[in-house]
Amino acid sequence: MTGRDAIYLFALGGTLFVSGTGCVPMALLQESIIFPRHLTGPAVKTPQDPRIKQVFLGTDDDEQVEAWFIRGRGRSEKRPGPTIIYLHGNGELIHWCVGVVAPYARAGFNVLLPEYRGYGNCTGVPSQEAITRDMTMFYDWLADNPLVSESAIIVHGRSLGGGVAAQLAQRRPIRALILESTFYSLAEFALTFLLPEWMCRHPFRTADAVADLDIPILIIHGRRDLIVPFDHAKRLHERIPNSALVELDAEHNDMQKCCGRDYWVSIARFLRDVGVRDRGRRR
Repeated sequence: MTGRDAIYLFALGGTLFVSGTGCVPMALLQESIIFPRHLTGPAVKTPQDPRIKQVFLGTDDDEQVEAWFIRGRGRSEKRPGPTIIYLHGNGELIHWCVGVVAPYARAGFNVLLPEYRGYGNCTGVPSQEAITRDMTMFYDWLADNPLVSESAIIVHGRSLGGGVAAQLAQRRPIRALILESTFYSLAEFALTFLLPEWMCRHPFRTADAVADLDIPILIIHGRRDLIVPFDHAKRLHERIPNSALVELDAEHNDMQKCCGRDYWVSIARFLRDVGVRDRGRRR
C-alpha cells in the first residue's frame, strides 16, 4: 500500500549522468520520474465500500479529477466534524490509501482522498501547477460539505503528497499540516541526482511554501529513510518555527508497519494539541 512510492527513480537520472550521457536524459525523463503513473497499475472504477462517496469534478481546462470521501464515525449534518485531506505519494493510487486512513475515520474524522490528474480515473497530465489547482478545487468542494467543520480542515501529505500539501496550504486556510516522509525541496532533491534546479519543472519547494505560515505543522520521518533521507526532515524543522518533529525507526515506505502505534499516537497527540476534536460546529 505505502510501498509503491517512486521518488527513488530520481536515482535513474543520476545513473544516466554518471554513465556519461549527461543531464539531458534526466531533464527529458523527469515527468515520468516525478509522476510515475505508468507504474501504478489500473485504478478501481468505483469504491467497494458503500460508505465511501466517489466524487468527480470538472476542471477549468476541461479535465476530470476524482476523489473519495469517507465519512467519519458519528458525523452527520447536525454533527459536522474535522476533516483530513490525505495526499498520497507519487507511485500510489487513492484506493490503496483507504486502509491507511481508516484510523482517522474510526476516530471521527472525515477523510478526503483526492487523486492526482493523470492518475487512476483522472484525465489530464500531472504537473505541480495543475495538481495544486485541482487540490484547491477539492478543498472548496470540501468546505461546502455540510459534514465538514470548515475551521478544522487538516492536510496530511506523504512523500510527494507533502509537497502538494504545502502548495495547498499556501492557497487555502487550513487548521494544521502533517508532512510525512517529505522532502525539503524537490528541485534541490533533484540536484543531488545531478539535475540542475533550474531544469526541474515541478520544484515543489516545501520549505519555502510553509515556512511563514501561522499554522501548526507536524513533521514525521523515518530515521532509516533512504529515499528521502532524514536530513530533509531536520532541515524542514529548523526552517519552520512552529513545527514539531517526530522521528521514527522506519524506512520510507514502512512507517505504519514498523511504528504503527508510535505513528498514530504522535498524530493523535498533535491533533489534540491543536484542538481540532472539539470543533464540531461550522463557522
